[in-house]
Amino acid sequence: MNTKKLVIGLTGGIGSGKSEVARMLKLLGAHVIDADELGHQSYDPGSPEWRKVVERFGLDILSKDDKINRNKLAAIVFGNTQAMTALNDIVHPRIRSMAENKIRALNKTNADTIVVEAALLIEADWVSLVDRIWSMQSTAKRVIERLKRDRGLSEKQIRERMRLQMTSKEISSFSDVIIKNNGSLKQLEQRVQFLWYSRYK
Repeated sequence: MNTKKLVIGLTGGIGSGKSEVARMLKLLGAHVIDADELGHQSYDPGSPEWRKVVERFGLDILSKDDKINRNKLAAIVFGNTQAMTALNDIVHPRIRSMAENKIRALNKTNADTIVVEAALLIEADWVSLVDRIWSMQSTAKRVIERLKRDRGLSEKQIRERMRLQMTSKEISSFSDVIIKNNGSLKQLEQRVQFLWYSRYK
């Protein structure tokens, strides 16, 4: 059994291409831990985090099945720094714990590379969970184009979300690898493959 595990933190702003790169890395053999997915699990109905989120943001964010409606919650927190901070303070400790458990479990398998995909990897202070940080970067123009096309967001909504993020310069100061995603999907794939096959060098 291979005992050497490399844990890569994949981060970057909204619309930068993290999910696409995570998908590519998974196809290449990486075990991907999606922090966004863990975040949704962290406030499943009845969980302590669910109760805290509902207490903080009200019953109106619930769907008929008592699940938290992500779109309603997003409409409250995006563009509101205080609300976003309150949400992160509730869910981030739980998400980190869940990620740690998944990494611990994968360390007992023959996995050699683990990828933690997390938009707020640096802001949430999860740097200690990973060995290296790969950050995605795109121009504002390309991000706006992607999010209008793929998520149907308005430019105002996109810029509000971008405003709450760390700048590319700030993220770069923490990064071991910077992946610029302003070209074609093929160019991105070639860059990811190069990084994958040279990751232990």
